[in-house]
Amino acid sequence: MGLGPPVIELYRQLKLQGALEGITEVMELGSQDFWCPQKNLVIALCKAFGRIEVSPVLLNTTNASQQPARLLYEALGIKYGCVDVDGRVGSVVMDLNFDEVPAAHKGKYGLVTIMARQSTS
Repeated sequence: MGLGPPVIELYRQLKLQGALEGITEVMELGSQDFWCPQKNLVIALCKAFGRIEVSPVLLNTTNASQQPARLLYEALGIKYGCVDVDGRVGSVVMDLNFDEVPAAHKGKYGLVTIMARQSTS
């Protein structure tokens, strides 16, 4: 799973409708990757966030060549954090089934995301 074309378009629409105004920090529950082979969607998202220049790294992703979601959020001007047991660079290592949320992270984030897995049956 990861941030693909549907999420990119959703974020663009939310930004244009004002739903993401004032969002300066995101916390992902589970570290995610980003991919979007439709360059026009990435450019439109960046434009909605007032970003004129788009990194070639963001424009050259596919499902087979994903990049960390951190790069996308930071390109949009949003400080990125994630919680995961995988220990990827920059993640808060914890298991939300058992560990208590550290006080420094409570109430801090304007956007919290989780990517649900779709059933294949």
